[in-house]
Amino acid sequence: MGLAPLIFYTSEVVFSLLLVLLFFRWFFKQWLMAKIGGFTGDCLGAAQQISELLIYLTLVAFLKNDTLTRVIG
Repeated sequence: MGLAPLIFYTSEVVFSLLLVLLFFRWFFKQWLMAKIGGFTGDCLGAAQQISELLIYLTLVAFLKNDTLTRVIG
């Protein structure tokens, strides 16, 4: 599926999602390098799960703000 679902959202939502995920990627990498000096498969799995949670939280924030209701219905 990849990035295909992003076409259903406004550019504001897409930009916000990318900004949140890029910040998380940078922060998580810095944290892992400081704590364990690198990353493992478990760290990559955790990053995927946290990223998914951040996507949902960002979409809920926009839904609460009525930005997504224009797209959904």
